[in-house]
Amino acid sequence: MNRRNLNVVVDPFASASTSASAPSSIRSAIMIIILVAACSDVTISPDAALDAPRFDASPGTGALLVMGACIADNSANTTAGNEILVACSLTLSRGGAPVLNAVVNLNPAPPAFQTLLLPTESDGARYAGTYLAYGETARLSIMASADFLAEVVVQGPRGFRITTPSKDEQIAGGVAMNVTWSRPEGAVRRADVAVAAFQALGVEDSGGQEVPADKLPAGPTSLRVTRWRENHLGPGAQAGSRLDFAVRSSIPISIN
Repeated sequence: MNRRNLNVVVDPFASASTSASAPSSIRSAIMIIILVAACSDVTISPDAALDAPRFDASPGTGALLVMGACIADNSANTTAGNEILVACSLTLSRGGAPVLNAVVNLNPAPPAFQTLLLPTESDGARYAGTYLAYGETARLSIMASADFLAEVVVQGPRGFRITTPSKDEQIAGGVAMNVTWSRPEGAVRRADVAVAAFQALGVEDSGGQEVPADKLPAGPTSLRVTRWRENHLGPGAQAGSRLDFAVRSSIPISIN
């Protein structure tokens, strides 16, 4: 049986929250949905190897501009996805105007359940939701009046671990700290590294980053490494539409 999460929705990228009940069917206006399993490696980005594959035959009217992201919160610093919570948020527009009252459905890979992204209180054109169990891929469907995007596949990185430093490690102050992480599938599009007063966004996913000593004040802190894949949504959505997908691994450490 296809079950849906009907939880209170909190926008993972804002402070507002709301709740609602899911409609009985997200596909009531779509008679036939064709998911093309044979994907093309052609993407809008010049380096296709770093991005998720784009499914060029995804059906849709091409009128909806979709911009958003999903982040799998790997706070256990593990490669297993079963206990990882995934938070998604996206905005919808059409012809430059916000799209309200759309039905936005995200159908993750098993064992996660189908999830409705619901409008947030602060912005009716921003849709957000969460699901438990990260399986790397999900299918996105949107219905907004006569316009739709159906069953386009988005993909995130594989689960990965921060390898150095280790969880709860006491880090010597006054010296630079080397951060390393695993890359099970090789490099993806970009990485973010954040700890204490240091933040490096959109750097190369090289598997390593040096943090300067002056960015490491004494005290407990959290080290976070985020690896991103870009998903260009194909001709079923308006040109430029993207739903990027990330895994964020984190560990607690302490600077002496």
